[in-house]
Amino acid sequence: MFTTLYLRSILYYDPEDGWFYNRVRRGPAGGDIGEAAGHYDKDGYVIIQIKGKKYKAHRLAYMYMTGEWPEDEIDHKDGVPWNNAWLNLRDATHSDNMCNADRPLGDSGFRGVKFDPATRTWRARIGYGYQRQYIGAYSTAEEASIAYLASAGTVHGEFALHNRNSEKEA
Repeated sequence: MFTTLYLRSILYYDPEDGWFYNRVRRGPAGGDIGEAAGHYDKDGYVIIQIKGKKYKAHRLAYMYMTGEWPEDEIDHKDGVPWNNAWLNLRDATHSDNMCNADRPLGDSGFRGVKFDPATRTWRARIGYGYQRQYIGAYSTAEEASIAYLASAGTVHGEFALHNRNSEKEA
């Protein structure tokens, strides 16, 4: 690993645009001084190589701004993996990060809602960490979604507020 001082000596991070720029020439493929550092991986995250090891830019941004390597995960509030602007990043647990992740919604079209053919009801449940909590059974998917969203606000707090997949798209 390396120190924050070393990171700041080779790269400049612009917290407004979220990009790192070379302060020094970092090898033949590292780019010139002042050029943006890094490349995109297959998932759209910006990857920057330092001392022969690849790092995700959002984790480097956290270190650059706080002086510490993140203990857990870093969440992109807007869900855009290449948007590493400082105001778009936040420290998160894995569960918090998954709450804000784009994921398939299933047949109901709502997060946390599933049809139970045995009872012919829509069931709502929510997960946090490795626990799942049953919320209730409802006659419509919309009612189950309302119950899920109320629980999500309590369980996931600010991460639930940015949940882009919590409601059916129009």
